[in-house]
Amino acid sequence: MNFKMRWQLARKNLIANKIFNVPFVISSSLLLGIFYILLSLLSNDYVQHRHPALPQLLSLAAIVIAILSVIFIFYGNNFTMKNRNQELGLYGILGLEKKHIAGIFFLESFILYIITFLCALINGFILGKLSFLTLNYLVKDYTSSLQNYSFDSKAALITLLLTTGIFILLFIITIFKIGLSSPMQLFNKQKSGEKPPKSNKLIGILGIILIGIGYFLAIHQKALPLTQSNISLLIRNFFIAVLFVISGTYLTFISGSILILKSFQKRKNYYYKPKNFLFINGMLKRMSSNAIGLASITVLSTGIILSLVTPLTAAMGLTQITKEAMARDYSASLHVPLNQKIASTQEFEKLTDKLKQQVLAVYPKPSDIKNMNLNVSTMIPGNFKDNKFITIDPTNLDNISYFIIETVDQTNALYHDNHKLKANEIMVASNHISAQRFFSKKQKVEFMGQKFTALPLGHLVANQDALNAYRIIVPNWETLVKAANYYNNYQESKNDESRALASAEISLNWDSKLNLEQNSHYLSLISDHTIDQQPIITTTTIDIKNSIYEMNGGIIFIGLLIGISLLVGNILIIVYKQFSEGFEDRADFKIMKNVGLTPQLINQTSRKQILWLFFLPLIIASIHALASSNIIFMLLHLFGVNDFFNLMQNFGIVMASFTVIYILVFAITSKLYVKIVK
Repeated sequence: MNFKMRWQLARKNLIANKIFNVPFVISSSLLLGIFYILLSLLSNDYVQHRHPALPQLLSLAAIVIAILSVIFIFYGNNFTMKNRNQELGLYGILGLEKKHIAGIFFLESFILYIITFLCALINGFILGKLSFLTLNYLVKDYTSSLQNYSFDSKAALITLLLTTGIFILLFIITIFKIGLSSPMQLFNKQKSGEKPPKSNKLIGILGIILIGIGYFLAIHQKALPLTQSNISLLIRNFFIAVLFVISGTYLTFISGSILILKSFQKRKNYYYKPKNFLFINGMLKRMSSNAIGLASITVLSTGIILSLVTPLTAAMGLTQITKEAMARDYSASLHVPLNQKIASTQEFEKLTDKLKQQVLAVYPKPSDIKNMNLNVSTMIPGNFKDNKFITIDPTNLDNISYFIIETVDQTNALYHDNHKLKANEIMVASNHISAQRFFSKKQKVEFMGQKFTALPLGHLVANQDALNAYRIIVPNWETLVKAANYYNNYQESKNDESRALASAEISLNWDSKLNLEQNSHYLSLISDHTIDQQPIITTTTIDIKNSIYEMNGGIIFIGLLIGISLLVGNILIIVYKQFSEGFEDRADFKIMKNVGLTPQLINQTSRKQILWLFFLPLIIASIHALASSNIIFMLLHLFGVNDFFNLMQNFGIVMASFTVIYILVFAITSKLYVKIVK
């Protein structure tokens, strides 16, 4: 067979099988396009210089997308080839040798490879510009423009290598399968669907038990102190729960669903009604051949919901975090050692007055500054156990938390409150969930080795810190100094000189009617000076926001891309499942018509089966997602998210949006299904 004939056959085959090839090319090019986007952002000079924390996150995301691309492209190719077995077998029956079939298939694969890569590159570059602007919007960088994003030849080359590797493997695997099968085997293969293990009570029960264990781990995950080991433990528990639920989902679909349907067969009064008889038997056939695919849709749908809910909730929490991180637009602060020289209120007031005068000295007019207030705090390693605030080893990172100690006067000025404290009273708030519940009402505690009454301060929580923090409000400056040095007394030796003094941050905060550029100039003048040999550190709300949004915004962006990738893969599976059902039902409809069933009954029964088949994964995925809400909330707690109601609102929004998309995909593919059947 010459090249011209092979080329003509390859071209005709591609056109004849466009119902499979078009969704394959679209989904493959979108996934590979997302891979290109991540690589181009990873090596983008603007991203590297303006957001140095993002490249590591982008590289991890690129690996995840590459793996997802391989999985979904292999699935799409496997489905396409399964539906072409009769065609390939017919070539052999007509006398074509396997080397000729391999030659035709090579040309088809090469054409698809070129089209897929070019579409991926075009999609990647066009959508990459949009992604670049989206990423910079999420990290609150409004200075970027499309000129900062250009075509990346290195990213294109790596995408080409990945695409080439995937298509070479696809070609080798397909040729290997063809080589092992005779023409008659290939011709008859298409009639055999997926063949998972037959129904088994033990497998079905095991599947339900595994899902139950996964749910139990997720629902009963308790709040943990935000330490390094506990963060690792929380992430590990999450993935263990995920593995249990995924395994249980596959086993339940493979065997449990068939067991349930067979139980309906035993109910004779229900089963032997015409509609029920056709429905149950049709579902048994469909579930036995589509269980693995439906389980995959369920798992992917759950992943889509979680990968979109998590970044959405984190994004909404960022606004509150930045507000709590800095209550005024500008700040000038000193870090001072809490020695005897500054232990008295009088010395403290002298120091704060010097700081205030230094700030006022650089501004042309006092009226340029407004809403000025003073904030004083110290952060000391410590823990709360058995109603006692205790000292801890600050070098033990697996058991570390912090006390953020402030005075009531500065807190009142900052938050416009009017709290008053007696000498033996403190107010306490925490970002640790169990501590929040404990300190929501008046409690008797031990503080500095003495009995104190802890009053609630629920509105003031250290959400901006991804650590276990207790905010303690004390009556006055003397108590702050005493408490800081008391809880700073952990030491390896008895030598007091080996212990560094506790220190406090004295911050003067203000707003200004001047613009950012003018204030930045005055802040630089302030930072050029020192007070009692201590440097003045200046900060703006913009600086705080940038640091928070750079890391969290990058995570949100990556979560969205992974969610989109899972959505593309899910749509691909749904489309192919509709095609599969259509081709199988076309033959079954002829049989049912021949035995005398009316077209109306056939259509009603078939539609009911299809609805159950495609909406069952959505229902189960929604249940999976809701069951994970508790452990997801614990993970989001690492980003300072403490509002469970907000998380559940976002679950509702995402699940409703995903349901709409799912229904649209189902409606579109249903038209193709009807076209195939007719």
